[in-house]
Amino acid sequence: MNKRVALLSVLLLLASSGLAVQTGTHHTLLAPLHRATAGLYEASPPEKTVVFVVLDTVRADRLHACGYARPTTPTLDGLVANGASLTCEARAPGSWTLPSHASFFTGLPVHEHQTDKTSGGCETDCFGVNGAGAHRLEPGFPVLAEALSARGYQTAMISSNPVVSHFSGLDRGFDVVHAAGAWGELRGADLLAQVRSTLRHDLDPERPLFLFVNIAEAHDPFLGVPYMHPYLPARWMRDYSRDEGSEWERLLADTLDPAEREDLLAHLGDLYDYGIERADGALGGVVDLLERHGWTKAGVRLVVVSDHGEYLGEHGLFDHGVDLLEPQQRVPLLVYDTDGAPTLPGGPISALAAHDLVKEGRLPATPAPVVASTSRSPWFALRHHLHIGASAAAAEWLGDAKTLVHADGAVHTDLSADPGEARYAPVAPHEGLLPVEVLYRQADALDRSVTDDAELVQMLKAAGYLEE
Repeated sequence: MNKRVALLSVLLLLASSGLAVQTGTHHTLLAPLHRATAGLYEASPPEKTVVFVVLDTVRADRLHACGYARPTTPTLDGLVANGASLTCEARAPGSWTLPSHASFFTGLPVHEHQTDKTSGGCETDCFGVNGAGAHRLEPGFPVLAEALSARGYQTAMISSNPVVSHFSGLDRGFDVVHAAGAWGELRGADLLAQVRSTLRHDLDPERPLFLFVNIAEAHDPFLGVPYMHPYLPARWMRDYSRDEGSEWERLLADTLDPAEREDLLAHLGDLYDYGIERADGALGGVVDLLERHGWTKAGVRLVVVSDHGEYLGEHGLFDHGVDLLEPQQRVPLLVYDTDGAPTLPGGPISALAAHDLVKEGRLPATPAPVVASTSRSPWFALRHHLHIGASAAAAEWLGDAKTLVHADGAVHTDLSADPGEARYAPVAPHEGLLPVEVLYRQADALDRSVTDDAELVQMLKAAGYLEE
């Protein structure tokens, strides 16, 4: 049994268990039907299939593959056991979906493509409403899908996140695009049904394929944990609320009773772990479908990364999109290649490396600086209450040394001694600017005049990024 067949055999088993959690039906019961019909739709690509998966909102320290106690990632575990290279020390370039995806697609840090929140309003290249918004990815930046298309690949995007769509400009270069119009669409079994339909009906079976999939199972709103789950207690859905006096607002204000806080965060942690398990199961399902329909015959290159993590009460925060602390920035990065995966380094690495891994199958010749930035936004500050998000931020990692810059100056810590980031110390005065301070100034400067774009406004409301 060769390496590819061994890997995919393992993934078939893992994907079936993941799909059972998501659909309530163990899909191996349908295996005879799949086998009987596979030949009707079987692809014969002349070159290796390239697959890029973003596990939306997945922080590294909640993955079993990264040492977490709960068995949240059987698919990732199986990939690593069969030759994939994984680092749990990648750092996301942005603080939320849009800037990080733009960086993955362009290979550029956020401060260069400037696809992020805007402190004012925005022109027609932005998501814009009432003095708040976010910059679209502008057409002047070459993207992955265009580069692979120029090499003869057909390109397909399937996105569970409504922001990763034509609204944001992230669909550029893709021949086929299926993106959710609102949260709750293209999740679980619906996502895999769309992947299957795309592989069978939207593509030329004799051309090479570049497939991008955003899997948003770990993004809020979190689904409840069902009864009889093998390792999690049953939990009801508990949506984030930013209403005055809500438990989430009181978490930010640090006014929760200790017992109430413990209950809230335990509940949130269980919901989030269930989301990660579902995301991992969906990843296994995607690989399973590629194999079933012949897209791995000439080999496969698979790159998996996350665009950002999630605050689960650390530093009194929840959700994401603000500041650049480790629960939000430390993400996994994995590469598997049937011809042998390049070895990923053990220390901090920019998640931007995903761009070259997808495009070239190797790490960039010159590693990108491990930096991140997020722009200021009155809208984010209002959305999160207590002015969180009103300040831009920039961060730089040099090994275990981390420097973080806000409006009130630069601070630093040693993550090996202070993994919880409890002891940041001010950076001593110096002549000139630290590189990370330059990044801060660029992030703080994003601003454009106000305009309305009714279609974008409705999309943002549907996606939950704007209130009615």
